[in-house]
Amino acid sequence: MRKLVSLSFILLLALFSSSYDVYAGKLFCYRVVMPDTVSQASIKRNSDEFSAAYKNLLLGDKTEAQKKFEDLVSKYQWDAASRYELARLYVESDRFHDAFGLMIEAITLDDKNVYYFEFMAQVAEAIGDSDMLLSSLERLTTLKPEKGQYQMALSQILAKNKEYKRALNATSEAEKSLGFTEEIAFLRRDILLAMNKEKEAIKELKKLAELNPDEPKYKNMVADFYVSAKRYKEAKKEYLAMLEADSTNVYTWISLAELYRQMGDEREMNFALLQAFRKPSLASDIKLQLLFTFYTAEQLYGSNMENAKSLANALMAAHPDDSKVNAFYGDLMFRMKIYPEAKRGLMKSMEADSSRYFVWEQLLIVFSSEGDSVNLDKYSKRALELFPYHPVPYYFYGIKQLRLKKYNDALKLFKSGVELVNDNPVLSGEFYKFIGDISHELGDVAESDNAYEKSLQYDPEDSYVLNNYAYYLSLRGQELEKARSMAKKATELDPGNSSNLDTYAWVLFKLKEYKEASSWIKKAIEASSSPNATLLEHHGDILWFLNEKDEALKLWQQAKDAGGKGNALESKILEKRYVE
Repeated sequence: MRKLVSLSFILLLALFSSSYDVYAGKLFCYRVVMPDTVSQASIKRNSDEFSAAYKNLLLGDKTEAQKKFEDLVSKYQWDAASRYELARLYVESDRFHDAFGLMIEAITLDDKNVYYFEFMAQVAEAIGDSDMLLSSLERLTTLKPEKGQYQMALSQILAKNKEYKRALNATSEAEKSLGFTEEIAFLRRDILLAMNKEKEAIKELKKLAELNPDEPKYKNMVADFYVSAKRYKEAKKEYLAMLEADSTNVYTWISLAELYRQMGDEREMNFALLQAFRKPSLASDIKLQLLFTFYTAEQLYGSNMENAKSLANALMAAHPDDSKVNAFYGDLMFRMKIYPEAKRGLMKSMEADSSRYFVWEQLLIVFSSEGDSVNLDKYSKRALELFPYHPVPYYFYGIKQLRLKKYNDALKLFKSGVELVNDNPVLSGEFYKFIGDISHELGDVAESDNAYEKSLQYDPEDSYVLNNYAYYLSLRGQELEKARSMAKKATELDPGNSSNLDTYAWVLFKLKEYKEASSWIKKAIEASSSPNATLLEHHGDILWFLNEKDEALKLWQQAKDAGGKGNALESKILEKRYVE
């Protein structure tokens, strides 16, 4: 059913009751205008029939009541009351235009009945007849000039029609009976603003604030008005006066922060926000919303991170046990790489509410960054149980299995995890990197190569993958030019990495480019922090083919002394020759 009344008539309806029993003792008050020719007998019949129809209405039989009222309207052309009651029934079934026609007749028959004009105004508004709506309200103000609500409703319609002077006059008439109310002040303010009379509009709000000195919201409205008018100096003066009277009012601090935001004074804005955030009386949820109102995510986690930190500390001081506050604090500290504080906030948040996945993920990364393998292992397992459809727990728990050399378990975890990755090429590359390493360890060369290829698709500049893939190809003597390209790129990406330098030297060795290989193996040895058996052995191998055999024998022995093992190394030393 279409709504009969708009917001503009809330005051009007406060006077108007739709319950039928209100009128039960006044059935004839509507039917006061009748032609002199109507006989008493006709009036009596009409009265009896109206009573019968009204009885059906009171008993809830609206269908029968409607039939009887329709019969009354048809038979008695002077019966205004039946037209009114039938119109009310029609409105209930959305027959607004039929109701409108009946009400035209009703107010024509009786132009002094307040109830008729009230209902006529509502029906006129429902069908969009602004002329009749205005006419009905004007008539109501004539019939009941002491009823200020009618004047208020009239003022709203006049203002809507841009008849601003008449609308202001109507508010003055309303004030005579209602006094100076908030609604009158707001309506006048809006009318005056529409007339571009800003000074007069602010006077209405100031008057309201002066008449209600113990109600701070009106003073706030005055200041807010100045803000909206970009009269910042006056707005600031109002806010500061309010804070001088009551510095604990968090909403005034927030309004002041908004003023400074519009003025572009970030330092003062942050200070005002800080005062509000320090007050426990303001809910933590509201404070968190304000953070992302005054700052964008890019500012909070980027250029304004220090301001964000001060606000986060204030939040923690005011709401130390709030899980959302701790989560935000931990997240911010995590992004600032202050891991001990990040861990404190994240752990506290998780203890209060373990349902937030991002808290678990950040905790795992913090544990990993700190080298806390005990907590990393413990919490990655629990996270995997709680959030089986997120990839990161698989990654960290897989690393645990890899560290324990449980290669098959680790491989299974990495393969499951990579299937869950969504639009994160770095993480996908990391998964395939480990799949490549483990598959090589398990002797599955094809699976290893395939995983490395996929990893490089996601991150073509991962020097670790480039190095390992190149080295394993060179060990097998396969695709050596491809291995050369990858190994060279690895050294360019990470030139101080002795493992990368060694791999490049070894690929060159396999390509029989011994002089070049010798140059690179020396760089690898120089880059190594301590004697490395593999590097020394490789250097000896290269020198053997450069016909520096005595030096090669020395290096093989040095490799053994440095902890080098393997049948090939032993054979080289015993047989004093290069052995594959």
